[in-house]
Amino acid sequence: MIKKITALVTAIAVLQTSALAAVLGNEVLSSKSYDVSDGTVLYENKIMSDQSGVGQQSEFYAEYTPNTDTVPVVVNAGAVFGKKTAAQAAEYMKNQGLRPMIGINAAFFSLQTGVTMGHVISEGRVASKDTTTLQGIGFTEEGEAFIAPLKIGVNISTAQGDVGADNVNKYNGAALACVSLYTPDYGENFQNEAEAVTVVLDVEDNELKIGGEFEATVKSRENITGEVPLAEGEMVLVVNTVGSYEYHYNLMNSLNEGDTITITCTAEGDERWETAAEGLASVGETLITGGEIVCDTVNGAAPRTAVGITAEGKVIFYVIDGRQKGYSYGVQLRSLAKRMAELGCVEAINHDGGGSTSISGVYPGADDIAVLNSPSDGKLRGVANFIFLKNTKERTDILKSIYTVPHGEKYLSGTTAQLTSVGIDTAYYKTELDSVEYFSDGESTVSGDIVTFIGNGTVNISSKSGDVETTSKHYVYDTPDQIVVKADLREVTAMTVPNEMTLGLSAVAYVGNSPLIADKNLFEYTVEGDIGSIENGVFTASAERTTEGAIVVTAGKTSVKIPVTVTNDSNVFADISEHWARPMIEKVAELGAINGYETENGLVFMPDNNITRAEFAVMLAGYLKLDKDSYQENEQIFDDEIPEWARGSINALYSLGYVSGRTDENGAIVYAPSDKITRAEAAAIIGRAMQHLDAEAEITFADSEEIPTWASGFVARLLAAGVLSGYEDNTLRPANNVTRAEAATMLYKVSAIK
Repeated sequence: MIKKITALVTAIAVLQTSALAAVLGNEVLSSKSYDVSDGTVLYENKIMSDQSGVGQQSEFYAEYTPNTDTVPVVVNAGAVFGKKTAAQAAEYMKNQGLRPMIGINAAFFSLQTGVTMGHVISEGRVASKDTTTLQGIGFTEEGEAFIAPLKIGVNISTAQGDVGADNVNKYNGAALACVSLYTPDYGENFQNEAEAVTVVLDVEDNELKIGGEFEATVKSRENITGEVPLAEGEMVLVVNTVGSYEYHYNLMNSLNEGDTITITCTAEGDERWETAAEGLASVGETLITGGEIVCDTVNGAAPRTAVGITAEGKVIFYVIDGRQKGYSYGVQLRSLAKRMAELGCVEAINHDGGGSTSISGVYPGADDIAVLNSPSDGKLRGVANFIFLKNTKERTDILKSIYTVPHGEKYLSGTTAQLTSVGIDTAYYKTELDSVEYFSDGESTVSGDIVTFIGNGTVNISSKSGDVETTSKHYVYDTPDQIVVKADLREVTAMTVPNEMTLGLSAVAYVGNSPLIADKNLFEYTVEGDIGSIENGVFTASAERTTEGAIVVTAGKTSVKIPVTVTNDSNVFADISEHWARPMIEKVAELGAINGYETENGLVFMPDNNITRAEFAVMLAGYLKLDKDSYQENEQIFDDEIPEWARGSINALYSLGYVSGRTDENGAIVYAPSDKITRAEAAAIIGRAMQHLDAEAEITFADSEEIPTWASGFVARLLAAGVLSGYEDNTLRPANNVTRAEAATMLYKVSAIK
């Protein structure tokens, strides 16, 4: 995922990560750290695994030292019931006057209701609980953390006897045989699936807190099926009329208006829960306890979320992405436990992972919180709750430090970069800078705000404004280990090119598996043999007959040779000779993305036929050169039948997060391979695949309101890149079907982007 990096300059944690990353791998591709709030440092690491088939791993974690200026909070985004995304939770906090800085998803939950599977303490109140004893994490008002078992008891004492409220703010299913207590933390109302004795209590301003006791007065009792409102100053007791224990039912049914009851709340497992202002305990496994790894679960590698505490009392909020080939593989639970131990944790628990895994944060200098990782669903998943760190300080506009981009990158010697800075005040808000001067050590030079990285080793760039000066480290290499050559953004090791074809080449220099930032002019291109000419990376094929040669690309003392065959052979489809899209179709065919149909009249493309979702997936997978065969036998993802010829392509694109299914009228998740693909759907799929296209254009079409919300961002991205365009009447027609010629043209335009 391409992200705009805006952050405070802090020391790059390369040495620390190199020492600690043995579980994930020994080659650190990049490692950055940022001071994001008082006592809070955010780390982003990309590591190359030495395990076969794993590849790159991408992790994010915040190291938090407890303090009162930045404190942890458990966020339900206003209601225990219902799923909400990290973005919605952050927006809720802002609307409540809170400033979120870092947040991770937290507890496991019911996919149907979004209700936590376990216990939640928020703002000192018991927001949700069941009968289980679970390992959880608690935070005091001062931000100090502990991990300990938790069981919450709620007792209802009446004149007729006592009964325990087994559940607080859990969904009342028809088969539930217990007393449930509901508070306004659940939401605006709750639902009785079946008829239930429903007792409304007047509790005035009393809150359900561990160690607390208060009296409540019965306002009403009636049998209700369906929705029951929840109002401030009220709580509701519920027991189902059928299937419940006789004692529970009789006791609840004996309560009358005006009766007084006493509600007490206690906790078992650890006395520190009585001091917890925030906390949660869920069904995730314990990873580390008492400094010993206690989890050895062997399961599939997946995205994971965890939280741990170090011997010094620091808290690690950890996320690792997964299920995204080439970006991050993910880990098993036992590997997660080892990684948390490497980060110094002596206590650690696993939180909800998979598609739920997310970490959000405010990079220093940024105005708003953003998602930092790449969720494996391809988008944020709605979950139950989050742990956020909130900044309690007000803006001061007193300059504390300067953040300068670029920050902590790796460069090929000779590369230039423009420096841009923002000021950060003592409360971690962006503040104005009067002026900034830049300085560099070693051979590297700075002219105004332009730095030229020269040499081989670490380069320090200093940014100074008034009496405040901050230094960032960068890494420069005069000779790469290898050079990868790309044609139309895809790696090539050999090429067959039609005569007179013009092809744009680009190159990427690597040290180990780390790509280097490099100016284009640092790569020298030469041609061997009579195959044509090359200038500024643009190769023009020229040969009277089929001819073999090579293109040589050099940077520093490293070169790579790409064998090239120039041919005059034609592979024109029989039905496109007069078609407007012929050049685009032929080019995409040369790239191996499309095939035709064999007919009595020869090979045809059928350019004006509407393309199906399956055909589009095959075309895109071919263009991206995905290893479709390795995905052919994946377990079935969708509930409908995928044709064999398209199965590998669709599975490969799904695994990368480029395509998703639809929910049909029966609630099944289907791909609908035979359905015609719309312009909006095609734009969304290409937009997800072309992550290097980060610019967005303003959407001003007459029918802009018809663009689905889930597609609008991708449409804006493709409009800016020139991949997508509107019609002469200033419409986009997002619901129109895409023809095979139009699909080929989209990929042709993508291939032309350098």
